[in-house]
Formats: sequence, structure tokens, C-alpha cells
Amino acid sequence: MENESFRLQLSVPVFLLHIVVVAHVHSLYVHRRAVSIDKKKKKKKEQKEEEEEEEEEEKQKKQKKKSRRRRRGG
Repeated sequence: MENESFRLQLSVPVFLLHIVVVAHVHSLYVHRRAVSIDKKKKKKKEQKEEEEEEEEEEKQKKQKKKSRRRRRGG
């Protein structure tokens, strides 16, 4: 009888500790996942900005070519 009581007294704190450990590990996982998602978004945003800059440069080059043609033709 005493043995069961001792096991029960021990199992409650061990169970609570288990809950705390699982919650902590889960929070670490969630944080790591959030950081990786942020990195992906940042990388995608930078890539999009670079593409927009390249398109803008191409447009400017085309405008210069057109303006040169107009000068020669006139």
C-alpha cells in the first residue's frame, strides 16, 4: 500500500515536469519555424525587388535606344 502511494506521489511531479518540457520544446519548434518562414519571406521579397530593378533598367535602356533613333531620324 505504501509503495503505491509513493509511486503516485512521484508520478504527479514527473507528469507535470513532462508537460513543462513538452511545452518548452514545442515553443522552440514554433519559434524556429517562424524564423525560417520570415527568412523565406525576406528572401522572396529581396528577389522580387531585384527583378523589378532589372526590369526598370531594361525599360530605361529601351527608352534610350528609342530616343537615339528619334534623334537620328529627325
